[in-house]
Amino acid sequence: MIEASGGIQWPFLDNERERAVTNENAWNAKNNRSKQARPTKLPESQTMGRSRTAPGNDPCATPQAAPGFAAERRLFEDGRFFHRDGRARFRFDQPTRAPELPDGEYPFYLLTGRGTSAQWHTQSRTAKSAVLRKLYPDQIYVEINPDDAKRLGIETGELVEVSSRRGRLEAVAFVTGTVSLGQVFIPMHYVATNELTFPAFDPWSRQPSYKSAAVKVRKA
Repeated sequence: MIEASGGIQWPFLDNERERAVTNENAWNAKNNRSKQARPTKLPESQTMGRSRTAPGNDPCATPQAAPGFAAERRLFEDGRFFHRDGRARFRFDQPTRAPELPDGEYPFYLLTGRGTSAQWHTQSRTAKSAVLRKLYPDQIYVEINPDDAKRLGIETGELVEVSSRRGRLEAVAFVTGTVSLGQVFIPMHYVATNELTFPAFDPWSRQPSYKSAAVKVRKA
């Protein structure tokens, strides 16, 4: 379907499926090949020594739609955008302070981000892989600076409670100098993490800024 339509645009809607299947059948007929006979990788004899830029020599080149069928829609392919003058516009605001800063009640600055290379975003896909699940920690963890950990009597491997004005979670402590004094880090891949963060959104894109929050930490 991808080859026949010159690409498939996401989301792939149900009402587009029939056209894509028709395109695929026409493409297969034109190129005299079937799904079963389709090679997954070109032999080296067909690729070695050939110019990647010469017309017709790039095995990864995107084909056009099969004859008689419309190619998949490509936004902004003609260089025009959805404004009266056809030009793109950059939307931005001046930098502002974080919406929630540490204070006497919640003295730590929580940072969130990528945990391991085996995890991605909220793990809606990576958590389904048995191999990837073996590569990342079994339990949610929190990184804390050695001086902060010493003051709170926390050691690596101990269970601690991290709470904000919105929620709380229990995590395994990991004492490390890679986190600054007064900060803690928790991977963003867990539902509980974003129960702590502040619900701030970009005013133009509406993208959430779930990167920080004021929290307190104590032994569980």
